[in-house]
Amino acid sequence: MKKTILLLTLSFFSISTFSQATTKVKTTKVKTEKVKTKKENTENNFFDNFIISADYNLINAMHLDGVDEQDLSSFVIKIKKDINLSNNFNLNGSVGYSLGFEYIPIELGFSYMLINNLSANIGCGLYSITDDRWVTLGLDGEEPSDNDFGLYFGIDYMLNDNIGLQINYNSIESPEDIEANSMSLTSLSFGLSYKL
Repeated sequence: MKKTILLLTLSFFSISTFSQATTKVKTTKVKTEKVKTKKENTENNFFDNFIISADYNLINAMHLDGVDEQDLSSFVIKIKKDINLSNNFNLNGSVGYSLGFEYIPIELGFSYMLINNLSANIGCGLYSITDDRWVTLGLDGEEPSDNDFGLYFGIDYMLNDNIGLQINYNSIESPEDIEANSMSLTSLSFGLSYKL
């Protein structure tokens, strides 16, 4: 009888030990697979967070084509890239082309998540104006240039994981001297974006 109880006890402990060892191996395999998945995700991060956007610009132009002030409109198509710096803070860059009033915006900025799906944006850009109506004259003997440095700020609202709406104020060329009839371009843009 004692031998039977001893044999049953040893059998129970050996089965219990074997099942725990198997569970540990399975847990280790799951952890290893999770680590591999994380590594694969970080390797593919560059191709994530690309956004295509289409904006409608309402442009206010001062001293353009001999007219003191006029309102124009344009349609801007952009490709953007977001880089996550933290949970609420992103670095973003974009390049695009404007139709109607033609220029090429190259922008770099930051966005901060205010509340769920709503973020504020601020940044700067280099705007290469290719429209024939934009004829620059240098002020104070300076060499004229069709490349202007400007600033923008606005808000983005994500309707779902992929589709968003944005409103931006763009100061493409601020007036340098009103008395000297310096040219200026500012715009208010309303857009729709799609996250790839």
